[in-house]
Amino acid sequence: MTSIRLKFRPSKVYGKPGTLYFRLIHNRIVRQIGMSCKLYPHEWQDGQLKLCEQGEERFGYLAEVRDYLQAGMLRLQSIIRNFEQKGMHYTVEQVVSAYKSRDNDTMKLCVFVDEVARHLKNIGKIRLAETYTVSANSFMRFRGEKGDIRLDEINAELMKEYEYYLSEECGLGLNTISFYMRNLRAIYNRAVDKELIESQNPFKHVYTGIGKTTKRAVSIDIIHKIKLLDLSMYPLMEQSRDYFMLSFYLRGISFVDLAYLKVDNLHDGNLKYYRQKTNQPLCIRWEEQMQEIVNRYHVPGSPYLLPIINPPCENERRQYQSGLHRVNAHLKVIGQLVGCPIKLTTYCARHGWASIARSMNVPLPVISESMGHESESTTRIYLASLDNAVIDEANKMVINAI
Repeated sequence: MTSIRLKFRPSKVYGKPGTLYFRLIHNRIVRQIGMSCKLYPHEWQDGQLKLCEQGEERFGYLAEVRDYLQAGMLRLQSIIRNFEQKGMHYTVEQVVSAYKSRDNDTMKLCVFVDEVARHLKNIGKIRLAETYTVSANSFMRFRGEKGDIRLDEINAELMKEYEYYLSEECGLGLNTISFYMRNLRAIYNRAVDKELIESQNPFKHVYTGIGKTTKRAVSIDIIHKIKLLDLSMYPLMEQSRDYFMLSFYLRGISFVDLAYLKVDNLHDGNLKYYRQKTNQPLCIRWEEQMQEIVNRYHVPGSPYLLPIINPPCENERRQYQSGLHRVNAHLKVIGQLVGCPIKLTTYCARHGWASIARSMNVPLPVISESMGHESESTTRIYLASLDNAVIDEANKMVINAI
């Protein structure tokens, strides 16, 4: 038997983060595997990683560390189980070597996902790489001690079991289940395209649709209350409110695009940028209200308009994710203060802008173009989940006309 323990080694320098490592013991021989994770002592309690409260700067980073460590533990357990199932006499050095060299069998799901993720990152599709990795990690949690699986072993029966796991054991809704299924299907189809496997259509009996989303639009009255809310005693919350308002002013710009806006994006009274999600160019006239917010928070010398990424060139993706968690935590409280009927998030600014524009009779093609949607069908999905007041008013007009 081999013992695996996750250990924390504090830094010898006060105030610096320590390191994590796996300690393996087999036949009384001890070996260590260092992990590329840095934690502060208060983030490691009773032998376990402790996530900070949502909204803390490091929440996003710690969530990534948690998933990384879980994947590492599952991999070590899988390596040891394979040695034991083959009845092999093995040493702890062989376990460490197998872990560090990784399994080169590209027919394995996790190995293939790692390969795809590296390729996507190399071509700039970082978000898609993260999405595939998250989905694969979810499937590996479902697999548990069984570990990785060959792509040609994935079948319809297994995916139905996974669907049941997500629904009954994880308590996830249909759209979240569909998110994981559609990503795994995309990964599976990539393997089919590479002719690694022949398609067995394993996703034919699981839900991969997109149901009607929860209404995330806020009314113009709520937006007005958010704008006027006195948060001078809470500067961090005030900053999150201002980011929300700036997102609204910028036609519902997504938070990731807001985080990456640079000073160089401003030209001749216009903001010109490319959407992170679709690489579509957008141009927005720069208004006084936008400049007021930027003036309050811009760090002199920084290439970015806002200090969501600060300092630049240092784990920028992680800084954006941490900023998103922090702002959403603040917005949740702000929403309660103004009596918002739904949970307030950064995405509500986008839905709210579309809803208010539509209520002011802005044509659908104009809204679609303004939001950077590639087709009006995407905009219709937005509007389908918004307030029915406009539709009801139109219906009343039709009825009264008879």
